Amino acid sequence: GHSATTDGVTSAAEDAAIRDARTLRDDANYKRAVAHETRTLFSYTVPILATHFLEYSLMATVVVATGHLGETELAAASLGNLTNNVVALSVIQGLCAALDTLCPQAYTSSNPKDTSIYALRTFVLCSIVAIPQALFFWNAEWILRDGLRQDPDVAYRAGQYLRVLILGLPAYSGFECIRRWLQAQGLMLAPVLALVAAAPLNVLLNWLLVWGPIDALNLGFLGAPIATTVSLNVMCLVMVLYAVFAAPRDAWGGLSKDCLRDLGLNLRLGISGIGMVGSEWWSWEIVSLASSLLGSTALAAQSVLRASPSLSLFSSSPSREQIP
Repeated sequence: GHSATTDGVTSAAEDAAIRDARTLRDDANYKRAVAHETRTLFSYTVPILATHFLEYSLMATVVVATGHLGETELAAASLGNLTNNVVALSVIQGLCAALDTLCPQAYTSSNPKDTSIYALRTFVLCSIVAIPQALFFWNAEWILRDGLRQDPDVAYRAGQYLRVLILGLPAYSGFECIRRWLQAQGLMLAPVLALVAAAPLNVLLNWLLVWGPIDALNLGFLGAPIATTVSLNVMCLVMVLYAVFAAPRDAWGGLSKDCLRDLGLNLRLGISGIGMVGSEWWSWEIVSLASSLLGSTALAAQSVLRASPSLSLFSSSPSREQIP
């Protein structure tokens, strides 16, 4: 046969060698591409998974802490969590879901600073919605007792629980808005840092304030919502510090009156998000509500049963980021 080096014609053996070389090269490129994509996926998913797991661990901590006090206290904490999830957190999550669409789109546009404007507008909406939520929480005792026919003692304690949680609503809104603003920029580490700081603190505060050995710090049942509220504010504070000192400035347009105008787009997408998130959250809370109608014992048992497997089941689901 002829040689490719002499007259440009290759033999069958040389053709086979060339094909093999190309195959090996393509295989090597494919493996490098797969390895790169795998590393990229892990760099995004592992922090998000850790965030959801640590976030949901806050609920388990409350269940354990109030469970040491008694059946009524555990039932009241569960009823308070149910109300908080339905009235406040699912609504905040739904409004913030608008940023999952708006922030990445703005960040990749010719004006990435619009990313911060969208985040601030959603925070404004969450702050407005927090007013009726706070009013509901402040009057939750008689709403739960007379409207939902709950046990008077359980309704009283749940009402006290929810009044304390009012102080955590702005912090939770801020945490969620900043998280989505950072995630649109590919910055996934900040929520993990916030929860690494808040989750152990929440455990410590529940131990000290609910059933700890130091009588001067032992507040009993009210220690649980205080611990949760402090933890939420710590989470928000860490996110703010990260956004100020560690996040790049290309997606920050500064504080301006623009965040108070043109709220319609954020509101429309937010309402759709409330429907999407709420349909899932509320379907789960109906089970707790049905349990509450059977008495405090059934409600307390249901809260334990739900918290135990949920750490593994829902930690990977972004729409189930409940915090009691």
